[in-house]
Amino acid sequence: MNNIFHVPNKENNYQSYMVYALTIIWSLITATVLFIELFYFPHLWSRWLSLLGIVLFIAVVSLSLNHFRRTRSASWILTMMLWLYITIPCYSTGGIFAPGILSQMGVILTAGFLLGRRGGLAIGLLTIVADFGLAYLQVSGHLPDAKVVHDPISRWFSAIVPFSTILVLQYYAINHLRTSLVSLQREIIKRKEAELIKDKTVDDLSEREKELRDYKYALDISSIVSISDVDGRLTFVNENFCKVSKYSSEELLNQPHSILWSGVHPPEYFDGLASAMKEGKSYRGEFCNKAKDGSFYWVDTTIVPFLNDEGKVYQYMSINRDITLKKEALEQLRASEERYKSIIAVSNTGAWEYNVDTHQVWYSAQYFAMLGIEKPEGAWEDTEGMSWVDRLHPDDRERAVDIFDKFLSEGTTELYESFFRMKHKNGDWVSIWSRARRLNDKDGNITNITLGTHTDIS
Repeated sequence: MNNIFHVPNKENNYQSYMVYALTIIWSLITATVLFIELFYFPHLWSRWLSLLGIVLFIAVVSLSLNHFRRTRSASWILTMMLWLYITIPCYSTGGIFAPGILSQMGVILTAGFLLGRRGGLAIGLLTIVADFGLAYLQVSGHLPDAKVVHDPISRWFSAIVPFSTILVLQYYAINHLRTSLVSLQREIIKRKEAELIKDKTVDDLSEREKELRDYKYALDISSIVSISDVDGRLTFVNENFCKVSKYSSEELLNQPHSILWSGVHPPEYFDGLASAMKEGKSYRGEFCNKAKDGSFYWVDTTIVPFLNDEGKVYQYMSINRDITLKKEALEQLRASEERYKSIIAVSNTGAWEYNVDTHQVWYSAQYFAMLGIEKPEGAWEDTEGMSWVDRLHPDDRERAVDIFDKFLSEGTTELYESFFRMKHKNGDWVSIWSRARRLNDKDGNITNITLGTHTDIS
């Protein structure tokens, strides 16, 4: 019985619940009325049992439809059957079901609960029309005389039972209203919270959009940017890309990246790039590209793959930095180094560099060669137990060391110059002309680096 008097909070369960509750309530009330009629009018027992069977039939049909989730059909059938059950037989019984505001108000309220405002209004209008028609038929003598005459007690029941039905329905109306108000309040709170979340989300999105615009602006200003699809065709190029490649965006879009290939790199140079793209990983490398006018330019490139929701690559973003000047400077440095090495080799001169603080010394390969030692450039790695001092001629050693120590202690940028003999690997003595100078930093201060040469003057 607790299920009958407990109104569910969820609105979507309310309609099904009301069909169930009102079916049970009407069945109990009608059965109670019929048993009272049987008590007062036992000679009409067959009639009361027939009406009780009709009531049970209505209840079974309504509850069955409601059980199979045909709630709307169950609502209409319960309402119409109750209306017919009360309106039509009452004129032949002349008893408790006789037309009256209390008897039919319960059916109209039931229609309002189950069918809504329009359904309740329709049943109300139908009741008014039916009552007028039946009253007219009775006045005109077309209806049979009443077969049941009530005494005061049974007439009291005829009023109190429909009135009790209205009270019960009113209880459900109040509970439904209270539940609806609570649900409405909760809905308002939820909507306010949702509005706050939405406003915060919109603000956050606006901030993120501004950040993205700022990042894009900074990226466009500082870098050469392009986007290509999985087939390698360009779908976006920024202004810097057009400037360095000397192509317009119209000429580049929908073109393969190979439009910029210079032919400088061999095919295997791109193996690492192809492997990274196949695995959906980012890649960084240096590439020489060919501009529209035929000139070459170098870029330090970072390629980032973008993945879709399925984890598959759908486009690549290439962020490039122009390193042409750096490459040219390195090439000039390499050429200068080659010229320097050539001059050193032709002049039979070896170079050395000494760090005063760490006492580390670097020697060129030619430095070792003039002493008969086959060794690439680098630090002295004496494999014969002799340093450069130990290789000095005994007659020159003290003087040569004193001159070099004095040069270092004075901290001057004046030219150091000394003559001494060093022992060749074959045992001969090589006459050396040694010269050096302390280096200055950009502010003119003396550094800890001394750069010098040895020239074979034998």
